[in-house]
Amino acid sequence: MRFLTRWFLDNPVAANLLMLTCLVGGVLSLGQLRVESFPQIAPSSLVVSVVYPGGTARQVDEGITQRVEEAISDLGGVKRITSQSSAGLAQITVQKNSRRK
Repeated sequence: MRFLTRWFLDNPVAANLLMLTCLVGGVLSLGQLRVESFPQIAPSSLVVSVVYPGGTARQVDEGITQRVEEAISDLGGVKRITSQSSAGLAQITVQKNSRRK
């Protein structure tokens, strides 16, 4: 690595030519980049997090997690629901059915 650094320090013209080549290559490739302001995305899953300050894991599970799971399962197009309840927090992950849009 030191050799390369020393070589470029001893040959500033080569360093400038390399920089110019990178700059020109970047400008030329800029026209080939596809950029969208609002790309169409279709997420296959989503995470619902609910904070319940002061609630025990059991209170969170019975009071929030189970109710949210039931409400989500009634929506249709749901492939799988997984959840985790802890003290003060419920986290439900929903995977949607790939056939439905």
